[in-house]
Amino acid sequence: MGLEKANVLKITPIQAVKATGTWTFLNALTTGLTLIIGTETYQADADSAGVTTGNIAFATGLGATSSTSTIDSLVACINTSGTICTAVTGATGRVLTVESLIGGIGGNFHCSGSLTGTWTTTSLVGGVDGTAGSVAVDGSYLYFTKSDKNWYKVTGTLI
Repeated sequence: MGLEKANVLKITPIQAVKATGTWTFLNALTTGLTLIIGTETYQADADSAGVTTGNIAFATGLGATSSTSTIDSLVACINTSGTICTAVTGATGRVLTVESLIGGIGGNFHCSGSLTGTWTTTSLVGGVDGTAGSVAVDGSYLYFTKSDKNWYKVTGTLI
């Protein structure tokens, strides 16, 4: 009875990647215009009184008519009221970058709207599913994936 050399499964784990998209502000906003990301509609309004039921209002009044302050208002709105993505402004202040909150192709949300700007594509893109439901080993560790499709390494001490 002796020990035999075991074959080691070599894996190349794929981490889930979040989809992103870029919207560029072109002109001053008009109250009532919308930006749609997936199932969420953001609507420009000076005082939220004229916002369509179900839409999420963001400010256009009190100095928010410039491109920088309007985008800042929209970013704040997406990051505090939105449930499917986060947003940041670009270095120029005229660009909005949106990232899905979930990794994988499920975050490749459709984008549209009537705001005075343009999307680089009609959807958030680049979402990649990770490898899900897998278990693998190498010379030192056990690895597994959960429903979020990311790889986890098991560490510990043999007893």
